Amino acid sequence: MGYLSATANSYGEYGLTSDASAAMRISFGTSSCASSAVYPELDITAQNGLTTYPLTGFITGFSNTDNNLYSGSFNYAYFGGVATETPAGSPAITEPNSFSAASGVSRAVESAVWSWSTSTNALTPQWINTDGSFPTNYLVYVPSSVAFALLGDVTAFSSNFVNVQVVTFTFVPSSSLP
Repeated sequence: MGYLSATANSYGEYGLTSDASAAMRISFGTSSCASSAVYPELDITAQNGLTTYPLTGFITGFSNTDNNLYSGSFNYAYFGGVATETPAGSPAITEPNSFSAASGVSRAVESAVWSWSTSTNALTPQWINTDGSFPTNYLVYVPSSVAFALLGDVTAFSSNFVNVQVVTFTFVPSSSLP
């Protein structure tokens, strides 16, 4: 499909690029990361992304009914920049973020959502609902917004808004880029 773009759209949401030189460069974890098969609840820093919002995270949707993702709900969280780390294991909290800066609308965020598999290099987000539950969630690309989002129900979101494409994120070490 392509690479995660280092440039956000006009709403402060990260999207897609086919150009490896425009891809987001990230850092995460510690030097001990090679000692485990999977690392949960990581914060990821966009080294060449939005400088005011250096961490990546998910920002609760403008049209959401609440800050939860679940089956039967169209709620969503767009992928964008976050100013400060949110606590690992915490539901969404209101923090400065790229969407709120672009839109003037205060939204809650989660940043410590990433798990990294050392065997596959898969980067997988896990949303945490306000009751502390871990819902099944889907990482999607929303072509009409030129942005990535996290959903609890692909069908409910698509029925209320637009069609999306379910995607996966794979960490590509810089030594592997063209």
